[in-house]
Amino acid sequence: MWRKLFTLGAAISFALLLFSTIMWVRSYIKSDLQSFFTPNKWETLVSSDEGVIEFFGTWSPDEKDKHPFETTHYSVRYWMLALAAGLLPSAWLTFRLPPILRQRVRSQRQERRQCPNCGYDLRATPDRCPECGAAP
Repeated sequence: MWRKLFTLGAAISFALLLFSTIMWVRSYIKSDLQSFFTPNKWETLVSSDEGVIEFFGTWSPDEKDKHPFETTHYSVRYWMLALAAGLLPSAWLTFRLPPILRQRVRSQRQERRQCPNCGYDLRATPDRCPECGAAP
């Protein structure tokens, strides 16, 4: 179960890595500015330009509370997003891919009647490998 969740998380993270890399390259080609409004008077501006994505939030004053006009600003570089999104896929490549490849090579060798350890041809001696001594 954990392996399937790890693989699913790595796949989703890899998709985010691809998306953030594409947006990173696109930010040098085209500048974007998007504005979003919410029902409770919160305005959000998202800007993407030269490798940086910026979030601007504005809260307009409310008649009941009479609180002053508030503004927040956050900026994140795309390479940071790509680095964070690439951690899980790189861990999957490091820990999960080598055993999968090893098992595939062993099964292909057994189908071709070769020693699963060293790949020696076992058609003449099917009981034991004369090269490494392993019993298939």
